[in-house]
Amino acid sequence: MNNKLLDRSDFYTGAFPAEYGNAMAGIFDLQMRRGNDQRHEFGFETGSMVTGATAQGPIGVRDKSSYLVSYRHSSLGLFSLLGDGVDYSRLFGVSAIPYFQDVALKLHFPLHNGNSISIFGIGGDSRIFFRHEHRHPCSFSYRDYGKDVHFVSQMGVGGIRYQHNFNPITTFNVSLYSTYQGRNSDHTWVDSAMLEFKGHEQAYWNRSRQHNLGASFRLYRRINAQNDLRLGLVMEQFRYNFGSILEMQSISDSRDVTGQMRAFGQWRHRFSNNLSLSTGVHGMVFHLNNSWSVDPRLGLSWQITPRRSMHVGAGFHSQLQPLYLYFMQDQEGNLTNKNLGMSMSQHYVVGYTIAVAPHIRFGIETFYQILNGIPVERQPSSWSMLNQGLDFKLSFPGPLTNDGTGQNYGVELSLERIFNKGYYYLLTATLLDSRYTGSDGVRRHTDFNGHYIFNGVIGKEWTFGRGRTFGLSLRSTLAGGRRYSPIDLEASREARETIIVDSEAYTLQFKDYFRTDLGITYRIQLSRPNLLLMRSTARYMPSIFSSS
Repeated sequence: MNNKLLDRSDFYTGAFPAEYGNAMAGIFDLQMRRGNDQRHEFGFETGSMVTGATAQGPIGVRDKSSYLVSYRHSSLGLFSLLGDGVDYSRLFGVSAIPYFQDVALKLHFPLHNGNSISIFGIGGDSRIFFRHEHRHPCSFSYRDYGKDVHFVSQMGVGGIRYQHNFNPITTFNVSLYSTYQGRNSDHTWVDSAMLEFKGHEQAYWNRSRQHNLGASFRLYRRINAQNDLRLGLVMEQFRYNFGSILEMQSISDSRDVTGQMRAFGQWRHRFSNNLSLSTGVHGMVFHLNNSWSVDPRLGLSWQITPRRSMHVGAGFHSQLQPLYLYFMQDQEGNLTNKNLGMSMSQHYVVGYTIAVAPHIRFGIETFYQILNGIPVERQPSSWSMLNQGLDFKLSFPGPLTNDGTGQNYGVELSLERIFNKGYYYLLTATLLDSRYTGSDGVRRHTDFNGHYIFNGVIGKEWTFGRGRTFGLSLRSTLAGGRRYSPIDLEASREARETIIVDSEAYTLQFKDYFRTDLGITYRIQLSRPNLLLMRSTARYMPSIFSSS
């Protein structure tokens, strides 16, 4: 999503309100802004990472209708001119050049009495080709030794939204939308020794297609000065086509239609101008196996003084499994995971914020999360769904059950200066612990348990002359390394593939991740109402989860 198209958006890291569902860790509610309804504007940008263009302007003259459109394309192909000796993992985090493109569109049509219709669309595709001959020996991201890996993904979202204001205190929204996700993955043996050992070229083949149709209905009513109510209903149909072959054995071959329905109710009561309480419930039904959940939520916000505030949140959250997991099959073609239940989370958050000076605020937030119903293998092992999601291929374990658990807790500190007098900064520090228990009953570190994350960004702008601005910004990240498992060398040599010591899963840790970006910006306000922007970014990444 092009950040230049974003309007005010909400980001929740836990204990989020009842209107959001089918998620456990967090919610990023992105809102696309409207185009300029006064004049036409065009923009163009290019850099080492991306080249793109945007356009916006009025559609009509009197009705305030507008359009907004954007297109971006990867510029990273230029790095291929550097030759084959470049360690791309230092540049991109993976030992190959990623290619991508995306497009976004929003049309807005105001109607009478404050009503409106919006048409929106987002689409994109990305691809990356890991060649065995270009593999860097210290690249953690490339795990498929002896293989060429070709990965392609596509996505698209499009729909129409109608907003109707019955009166100043009651608003109704209805959205009809369609989404698409496609994924191709081809892993081919190219190493001569592995080809001779395996006796075939195809290591893994996957074609996944999912097309969703949905309708969303939301009603907001301000009952009086102290109370307001939100109600909603979401209905989605999933049309899927999954096919996967692992080492010449079919592990997924399903095409059908299923769906889900979600509903929520949320009530907010203001005890005073400084104290408010939000309560609600979110319910969900999955039609494939008739699993369901009812999740209560609660949030308290207290403005203690003009400079101090506090918030408390608690809630239950449920999430469906990735759809492909339900349709994995054994050698006889039986769907062993069709009756998997939802994963469940209990989340508790307490936060405190104080304005330590004009334009500067300090915040502290503690969080505690209990996870249940996590898919793990039926036979005792260290595998858990909590550790999946970072590789360029889907995970295909054995038959699963919802007996896994997990636990996350920690504290986050932040110090922020809002942009004023030409400069700003934001410093954050997160200390955390993340553990899980697999079907073997052993409590372990999760893959992501680095224990700490430090982020810092600072920027300064100077204005000189007429309409000229020069800016510098520095952004740095330091994070504890990911966890990994020791390799059983003897078993791996015999199987000619990586076999871990399962009893010691995630007992080892990669080096810390450190990255610094330096940004230089130069803006020129031209005589006409246009803006010329030149930006340069230098990046320093000394290690990307390297085991060396």
